[in-house]
Amino acid sequence: AGDGSNYWKQYNGYTNYTGMSMSFALTYVGESGDTKPTNIQVGSRYEETDTRKMYHYESDLSLTGLKAHYDFSQTSGNLLNVATNSDSLGSSGDLTTTGTITKTAGAWYFNGGSAQNTTNALPSTFTAFTMNMWIKPVSSTTGGYSMVLSAVDGNTNNFSTINGTGAGGKWQPTVGAYAGTESYIVTSGSQNTSDYQMVTLVFDGSLSGTARAKGYYNGVIDGTPSATPVSSATANSKICIAIQGNSGQTPTFIARYKDVSVWDRALTGSEITQLYNSGTPIAPKDILDWKEEGT
Repeated sequence: AGDGSNYWKQYNGYTNYTGMSMSFALTYVGESGDTKPTNIQVGSRYEETDTRKMYHYESDLSLTGLKAHYDFSQTSGNLLNVATNSDSLGSSGDLTTTGTITKTAGAWYFNGGSAQNTTNALPSTFTAFTMNMWIKPVSSTTGGYSMVLSAVDGNTNNFSTINGTGAGGKWQPTVGAYAGTESYIVTSGSQNTSDYQMVTLVFDGSLSGTARAKGYYNGVIDGTPSATPVSSATANSKICIAIQGNSGQTPTFIARYKDVSVWDRALTGSEITQLYNSGTPIAPKDILDWKEEGT
């Protein structure tokens, strides 16, 4: 518990030991106006003595539907799915890599001079999903379209992609490519070559019209769909993290990837804001807060 310092720590009348690299789920005691502790073990409890309310320290972002999370921590071999929640694909979500990719811990460098694919099967039908990525372009794309993240086969049968687009150096989240009416969103936020940015595509086939697709740039909804996308993907469902030409075009995009997550549900705007984390990539499982019991 606590910050790992080697001393006895008193918190609102409750004493707990925080040393020797040990971590415990404990019960903390305080009043409703007190600041609750942070940086503690998941599963810890907090009791308000004046209101008798009880709280648990747990994930503030539901991991339901998280199929894969890639933190690019590997320095060789395949790209590993590090999500361990019950809905995760586990090791079947590990992605084989081809092409010229420089693999450094925490950020992989994809050179657009040749195609790089990382693909693996997902559930065969998508009626809702979210693709979220942290990416830093080496140079802003001003010509041609290069896919940087897609669901379904990234080579021939895209259902959804986030593109580095030639439309003035913007991002282009797209739903429905090769699977019906293509609906694309051009972000107003430009590709930033000096820092990582978070780009998100959310699809919900249960909604009507252009509400089915939403694009986000740095945690804020951005852009308007060009058309009503189809309601689902029905075949060849895969993840593809790639720098490759779209529709046979030569890939010209060069970028570094830092974090990617793929969900089979539509995240809410507030959940995407949590993932943005004020501009610092964070693993979904590490978004933690106190939750009142019974709520």
